[in-house]
Amino acid sequence: MPYFLELTRNEGPTCLYEGRPVLMFGSNNYLGLTVDERVRQAAANAALTDGPSLTGSRLLNGSTHQPRVFEQSLADFFGREDALIFTTGYQANIGLLSA
Repeated sequence: MPYFLELTRNEGPTCLYEGRPVLMFGSNNYLGLTVDERVRQAAANAALTDGPSLTGSRLLNGSTHQPRVFEQSLADFFGREDALIFTTGYQANIGLLSA
């Protein structure tokens, strides 16, 4: 697979490739949160508490409590009735364009 380069480590704006640091230009990590220790710890705690996933789409398999709490917090923050989060940019685009 010539197009799937194996990275040793991804640290947001940089990554290790073949033992040397290189700039990462294809990341969606705009705010650098993937390297924030608080975010990493919260993700680990969430996986231990709720499991890694519901093994399918939210539409078919349901959801856990935390996404709804987050959506309501976003809605409150923006002064809206409700909010909907998507796990990928692709899903967000499909949801937006379908609406």
